[in-house]
Amino acid sequence: MRSIHLKIIAAADGELRLSNLPVHKGDEVEAIVLMPERVVDERRREARAEFLEHTTSSVFRSAGAYPSREDLHERD
Repeated sequence: MRSIHLKIIAAADGELRLSNLPVHKGDEVEAIVLMPERVVDERRREARAEFLEHTTSSVFRSAGAYPSREDLHERD
């Protein structure tokens, strides 16, 4: 497969537009998107903050102590 390297600036969040490529309708191509580390780290921080927000607002709580290992695995 022949490769073409392009540098694109995202015009909208989560969206890239490619045009004027030497492909025809129905051609199968493989796209690899390389992002700067700061973008990956920023998204990871956002996802972690969202996760923590959901977990701290959760009302699920254990009603009592968890059973001990011996209680779970009764041995003779």
